[in-house]
Amino acid sequence: MKDSSAGRLVRARALLDRALAIDPRLPSTHVASGVIRATGWDYRGAAEDFRRAVAVDPRDFGAWDFLCWALGYAT
Repeated sequence: MKDSSAGRLVRARALLDRALAIDPRLPSTHVASGVIRATGWDYRGAAEDFRRAVAVDPRDFGAWDFLCWALGYAT
């Protein structure tokens, strides 16, 4: 995320909530949620989101990469 100002994060979260309401099974929405959480230094919460993405699509290598990254920072 290039601009992590509070206003941008609020807008990103609002758009993400809309996407989740439309289809909560899309792994990309969970990845996006994790990225938003990680931007706010919530690495444990981000790892939860990345785990959801991996559960939906175990072959999503990007979600696995983000999950490993978040777990490294969460400890």
